[in-house]
Amino acid sequence: FRATTAELVANIDGDTIVPPGWIDTVFAEFEKDPKLVCLSGPYVYYDLHIGQRMIVGMFYGLTSLIYWINRYVLRVGSVVQGGNFVFKRAAWAQVGGYDRSIQFFGEDTDVAVRLSKVGAVKWTFALKMKTSGRRLEKEGVFRTAGTYTLNFFWVTFRGKPATKDYTDIRPD
Repeated sequence: FRATTAELVANIDGDTIVPPGWIDTVFAEFEKDPKLVCLSGPYVYYDLHIGQRMIVGMFYGLTSLIYWINRYVLRVGSVVQGGNFVFKRAAWAQVGGYDRSIQFFGEDTDVAVRLSKVGAVKWTFALKMKTSGRRLEKEGVFRTAGTYTLNFFWVTFRGKPATKDYTDIRPD
């Protein structure tokens, strides 16, 4: 963030693969909606087996429902996928940037909650990003989804994540 002066800043993880057309989707969405301050989408876990990918698909179905409820009904935030989002630099500066007290779980939800106070935060299946499923493989899909869900709700409604401990799954 500090190294660029670009109007749009992408937050992309090191183990992600940006698919063709991703940046075109970003530009089209921001051009279409002047109130949009952040855009995010789901991961496609390219290295999980089909059963695990189906479970993740069901989780993203629930994520989509939560997105609609949080953004349009409760108006308490939105949904942002940590390694697959783009925000407007000016909006991010306006809300104070990253909360460095959040070590791992919940930083993306914090982004969604705070940016939704200054503009639209959209989560869409049109902005898919390929990434490794190492964490899901190592910790289990249900355990990982449960931990992320718990922290999503804690950050949304209490301002801080419920858990601080996490496993470093990066290869040596």
